[in-house]
Parts: sequence; structure tokens; C-alpha cells
Amino acid sequence: MYAGIDTAKTGLFNGIRGRQLAGRFVPIHTRPYPYATTGDRDQWRALVVGFDSMLRLDHHKPGRLSRLAPYLYGRTAGSISSLSMLIRSVAVTVIMDGTEKITKANLDDVPLDHAAATATTTRRGRRTTPAGAEPPAA
Repeated sequence: MYAGIDTAKTGLFNGIRGRQLAGRFVPIHTRPYPYATTGDRDQWRALVVGFDSMLRLDHHKPGRLSRLAPYLYGRTAGSISSLSMLIRSVAVTVIMDGTEKITKANLDDVPLDHAAATATTTRRGRRTTPAGAEPPAA
């Protein structure tokens, strides 16, 4: 498995070795999760439920993070890597401070990665929600 950003434009597939690599795998282009339909929002919520169910914090109640799925979408612009980084960062913070529970307030305190901080979510092709705000309900 090779992972990267714009691998076709970086020269990875240039030359003899590049052609060999290009013939050995199928690229999978990923994008942030969409949020325009009920199905989109259900898929995002299911992703958050997965993270929620894996948290092993003494004072965390399962489902608490899942209820914040719309907020988390707005904060991460639908990026799985940004979501993962945000949840990991806040989990470390609440372990270190001894509270061992995740709240919207302590999620707000975690700085976003650059991708999420500069992203704008879209809805039906229009820019609507700056990172950090909840997306509009459909």
C-alpha cells in the first residue's frame, strides 16, 4: 500500500520504477465525507459511533461523543484523519487532566490540524460552514 497526496503529480510514477509501481496497484481517491443527505449524515454518525465505542475513559458514557456528530463534522470538514486527530488529542488531554470524559467544551479547546482549520464544508455545491461551526441540518 502506498499513501500520499497527489502521488501522480509528484513523480512517483516516473521512470522505469515508476511504471512498475503504477502497474501494481489501483489508486483510490478519497474525499471528505459528504453531509448533504440523510444517508450522508447517517454514515458520518456511524463513523463517530465507531470512535465513541473505542474510547476507554473512566468517566466517558458511550453515546456522548456520538451526539456531537454534527458538531464534529463542522469542526473537521468531514475528514476522517482530522476527526481521528481531534478525538485522540482530546482523549490525551482528558486523561492528563484526570477528568477522563470528553465534552464539547474540551473539544473546542483542542487546536485543529491545518487541513480542518482552513477547510470550508459544502452543501449542494455552495460554501456554507467554516471549520468549527456545525453544518446546517437538511
